[in-house]
Amino acid sequence: MKGPAPFPHLTLSRRAKKAGVRALTRCLPALYRAYMVLVYATGRVDDSATRELIARHRAGERIVLLMLHQDVFVAPWFLRGLPVCGLAAIGDAGDIIAAAMDSLGHTAVRGGTSERASRRRALGGLREMIRYGKARTREGFVMALTPDGSYGPPGACKPGFGLLALETGAELWCIKIRASRALYAPTWDRTMIPLPFAALTAEMSGPFQVAAHTDANALEIIRRNVETRLHELHREAFDSIGRAPVPEMKNLERAAPRSWTPS
Repeated sequence: MKGPAPFPHLTLSRRAKKAGVRALTRCLPALYRAYMVLVYATGRVDDSATRELIARHRAGERIVLLMLHQDVFVAPWFLRGLPVCGLAAIGDAGDIIAAAMDSLGHTAVRGGTSERASRRRALGGLREMIRYGKARTREGFVMALTPDGSYGPPGACKPGFGLLALETGAELWCIKIRASRALYAPTWDRTMIPLPFAALTAEMSGPFQVAAHTDANALEIIRRNVETRLHELHREAFDSIGRAPVPEMKNLERAAPRSWTPS
């Protein structure tokens, strides 16, 4: 006797897509790891930034690591060896990213910044990350965010990371991963996919401090400073390989005020 069809509330085409995503979440993490092993085996990798983060984590530091969404493909592998907690978008792409993170020992919290009502879980994801950080205050932690994600515009940094640092007592660090040879996917963020035989490195910048009892105006200043620094790292990364930056970075004119109840 056949069991009930999966996702019975969805249309046939949507059920087929969901089934395809489930299959991809099972096979793509292994393919991703195999590909990154090839990239690392054939390339020249400077992983000093990763080693620095590992040392800081072992020393009990509390870190919120900020990167542009462009680096979302390479970052989970670059940060392997660290128990990183990261935010993955709600949706099919987020399912695949979360599976890749899980396969590398990272923790994926689901959330996002889409305007669609079905995906308004940005604050829920933020609160879950705050709980994660507060539970690890003594031992330290590394939490990673792409503040211009999940749906852009590229470089326009939303303010949630400041609240995360404020609530957990963490410092903010920016990071940009560089590749001398890479493909840039035709997506809104021009996702970077490093190629074999590439030189890979990362530039870190920080820390940005968020003092206790920081008010909304001070958080907005911190947000702008971080946004500016991420844009600078983006430009410097492309300058180092002698090509024009892609995509063009956008500024968030000012973060919209939002109500917030501490978790």
